[in-house]
Amino acid sequence: MAVGRQPEVIRAASYRQVPWKNGGGTSREIAAGDGWRISVASIDRDGWFSDFTGYDRTIVPVEGGGIELTIDGVSQRLQRQYEPFAFRGEGKTCCRLLGGPARDLNVMTLRGRWSHAVSVSRVTGRRLRLAAGALCFAYVLRGSVLEAAAGDTIFIAGPNTLELEHADDDALTCVVSLFPMATPCGH
Repeated sequence: MAVGRQPEVIRAASYRQVPWKNGGGTSREIAAGDGWRISVASIDRDGWFSDFTGYDRTIVPVEGGGIELTIDGVSQRLQRQYEPFAFRGEGKTCCRLLGGPARDLNVMTLRGRWSHAVSVSRVTGRRLRLAAGALCFAYVLRGSVLEAAAGDTIFIAGPNTLELEHADDDALTCVVSLFPMATPCGH
C-alpha cells in the first residue's frame, strides 16, 4: 500500500538501451527527466567514464567482481556489491575492472536543479517502508516487491512515506529519491 499515488512497476525489459556519452559502452536507461537520469551501466572493459560536468553522480555495484575508480588521480575500490558511491560528474574518472565485467546502477542529477539520495534497503517484516522524495524509484536487487522482480524498478511520485508489501523475506532494493531544488525568482 502506498500513501499518495499508486506505485508503477517499470519492467527491466522496457529499459531503453543508450550509448555512453563518450561512446565507450552502453547503459539501460530506467528513467530520465530534465536534469536527472537513472540507468544500469554494463562495464565490459577498462576505460574512461563520460564527463558530466555539473552533475552529482552515485553508482551502486550490482554485479561483477568490483571496479576501481581513479577520480582526478585518487583511487577508490568498489568491491562490495550494493554499496553506493557518490562523486562529481566533472571529475576525470578512469575505471578498471577488478574481476571481469561489471554492472552498476547509476544516478545523475544536475547540481542546483536536483539532488538525490541513494540507499540500499533490506525488506523486513513483509514491508518496505521509506521516506520518498518528490520522485522515488526502488530498483529491486534481489527477490520481489509488489509485482516487481529482480532488475525491475518501482516508481512512486510525491508521497512523503511509502510502504510496499513484498513477496518474500529476502527482498533487497536500492532506493533512489530525487528532490527538486528551489530556483530563485528572476527579476
